[in-house]
Amino acid sequence: MKPETVYAYVSRGQLTSHRRPGGRGSTFDAKEVDALIRRGGRREAAAPSGGDLVVRTGITLIDADRCYFRGVDATELAARYSYEEVADWLWTGRMRPGTRFTA
Repeated sequence: MKPETVYAYVSRGQLTSHRRPGGRGSTFDAKEVDALIRRGGRREAAAPSGGDLVVRTGITLIDADRCYFRGVDATELAARYSYEEVADWLWTGRMRPGTRFTA
């Protein structure tokens, strides 16, 4: 399974991720992963609590006050790539340095 697929399951509320202390990456409960595999990956997200808005998406994750696109921290993306490069990557799934949009 691709990392992007795992992060999509997390962003849809189908799998819970736990950030590794002091490092990059996440861990997942093996029982939860097994249950996800058995049911074919389909599950409704938990009901929002405290009035929080829940939006399902296959490319974003907001966790612990951080935003991730396709599993990559948005702050890291902004530091390394232009707006256009990131937008193109989000649309196509391929990072192409030097991408520019024309009006």
